[in-house]
Amino acid sequence: RLRREVRTWANLEHINVLPLFGTTMNFGRFPAMVCPWLENGSLTGYLERRNDTLTTAERLALLGGAAAGLQYCKLHSRSVVHGDLSGVRRLNFHSSWPRTYTYTPNIQSNVLISDNGRACISDFGLSMLLTQLGGSTYATSRQGEGTLRWAAPELHDPEVPADEENPLPVLPTPQSDVYSFGMVMLQVLTGRVPYNYYIRDSQVLSAILKKIIPQRPNRALVNDRQWTFMQRCWMPVGGGKPRPHDDEIVEFVKQELVELENATS
Repeated sequence: RLRREVRTWANLEHINVLPLFGTTMNFGRFPAMVCPWLENGSLTGYLERRNDTLTTAERLALLGGAAAGLQYCKLHSRSVVHGDLSGVRRLNFHSSWPRTYTYTPNIQSNVLISDNGRACISDFGLSMLLTQLGGSTYATSRQGEGTLRWAAPELHDPEVPADEENPLPVLPTPQSDVYSFGMVMLQVLTGRVPYNYYIRDSQVLSAILKKIIPQRPNRALVNDRQWTFMQRCWMPVGGGKPRPHDDEIVEFVKQELVELENATS
């Protein structure tokens, strides 16, 4: 099944999807993925370095790229669920393989930034699969990996049958991807990770399980339209109003760019 998921990713061809060259062994329990080396690294690292100089247009372009990548994957295959969209990644650089990096699929799926500042997403289906193979829940697999802050509440709250000690695994869905995109949107516009005022992941998890969304940022960073849209992305599953569809996300970011252009022209 791991090979099937790898083939699915390898068949994705889009400017906002990180290409997969192939796999290699001897980097851990699972095969390591071989991908192009991106000088700008992870979204989180990129924002830490460029936050003071990034323009609003550049931030919206990053969001538009991530949204377009997710939209393409849904159109390419109904079975493609990213499962762990976030801003962090651990990269393993190998000088013997020019301009490539490898990583073992270790429950860290992320947004990466290309050399020209374009957002690229990766790791489709592997996070969900490794949660099952590892015999852990989605929530426990993320503690210590750094992606907990972006994950939807329903993935942290497994159903525990009365006659079993171990909880049933809760698998990512297109709706949980939308929730994560809302967190990526918050991070890109503010330059700070979600729940940045909490140092420990345990504090973040407690807030998420209580359905406490991040605090409203300064209006100079996030306007009312953007904040309302992010809140829609974070709507509880089964709470009445559905989370936006990926097409709606792409259209919203495009409209924000139009509004920005009109305001500055």
